[in-house]
Amino acid sequence: MKPANIIHDLLRTYPSRGASARKIMRTGAMFSFSENLMRVSLSRLAAKGTIENFKRGYYRLTNATDHLNDFVEEWRLGDARRRDWSGNWVLAEGNSDTWALNACGFCYLNNQLWVRPDNLARSTNALLVLLKNLGATSDCIIATDACLSVTREKAVLERISGDATQKKYVDAITRLTESLDRLHAIPRDAAQKESFYLGGMAIQVLALDPLMPEEIQSGEHRRSLWNLMLEYDRVGREIWRDRVDDQPVTLPTAQLSTG
Repeated sequence: MKPANIIHDLLRTYPSRGASARKIMRTGAMFSFSENLMRVSLSRLAAKGTIENFKRGYYRLTNATDHLNDFVEEWRLGDARRRDWSGNWVLAEGNSDTWALNACGFCYLNNQLWVRPDNLARSTNALLVLLKNLGATSDCIIATDACLSVTREKAVLERISGDATQKKYVDAITRLTESLDRLHAIPRDAAQKESFYLGGMAIQVLALDPLMPEEIQSGEHRRSLWNLMLEYDRVGREIWRDRVDDQPVTLPTAQLSTG
């Protein structure tokens, strides 16, 4: 947990109305960050244009962070982000450290070539827009509905069908289940800290899910985590409800861009 990450994650919970500096300071204190360090982080993020001090004592995310925020919030859509797989692939090009391609489930091969199963619900144009918004070049996709040679396909499958992602699902499911059993039995501040940390961890797993087809990787654990996280998110928002402003925190319904 870093101060900047805490601020972004907190403001993502309050997308339009924002959060008070007092709430931000208190959240930072939960993770042992000083008020001075949190204020410095606020100033730096505001200077970068990712957050704004839109009224006295209140901050919210700016349009500059909308694309990433929208991408993260699509975890709420679950398997609606996928479609049936025909067995073909999407090919893209980019440097080996291109975050956008990695975040969208592409696997780096070599010579700037990335590949993933062609099973995302987004159209090619919508996927290009998403990748560009996340930092990739606007023309990074070089082929869709593509076939790989038997040798190349075997090599790709060996790289993307490992159980590392499954272990993340299982670990997150275990931790959220145990947390749900105790959140209402521990002090409110402790429950807020725990739900903030574990909820953020689970959302990261779901948002960065490579969304592999069932033919490559079973989606059973992903679907279990998704259903559990919907409940955990509801409970967490109740715990984080303001003491003074006792209005429930709501978010717009996530919508997948397929145009």
